[in-house]
Amino acid sequence: GRVFAEQALRTERSRLISLFEQAPGFLAVLSGPNHVFSLHNPRYQELIGQRNVIGKDVGEALPEAKAQGFVDILTHVYETGETFTAHSYPVDLERSPGGALERRYLDFVYQPIREADDTISGIMVLGVDVLTATGNLYAGLIYPIIVALITVVVGGLWIRESRHVKIWDEVGGHADDAPT
Repeated sequence: GRVFAEQALRTERSRLISLFEQAPGFLAVLSGPNHVFSLHNPRYQELIGQRNVIGKDVGEALPEAKAQGFVDILTHVYETGETFTAHSYPVDLERSPGGALERRYLDFVYQPIREADDTISGIMVLGVDVLTATGNLYAGLIYPIIVALITVVVGGLWIRESRHVKIWDEVGGHADDAPT
């Protein structure tokens, strides 16, 4: 019972992380009202010039993004629960340490992450760099696919983790000490 539930949760978590890392677009998860990076995939890492951002808030990790108003947009999404969507949005990023800012055009979404009690715990960032796609048509076609994939993966993560907490409770554990 309990050992099986723990192994099933570890296996499912590994699978979902692998899917997250393999996604064809850039993805990041920001936690809390300060928008602290808790997770990102390799495409996001490439977009921001391989900077180490985990555990840092967006303003500290990407000062050029803060200067362009992105922290204000994230705060609005976090406080209101309203999704922000941008198409071919110009963004100036430092893509090499100490280098000049480079203009990129991004299709992206800031999607609030809601918990079971409907509170917002963070924001998911997902999108594509239009300049690396084979033109706007390609980006326009792949973007809805990425959004659908992430919606399924994130929804599945919540559903599966909720299910495993329920299993964990049934085998004598408590939600507070369920394996993560």
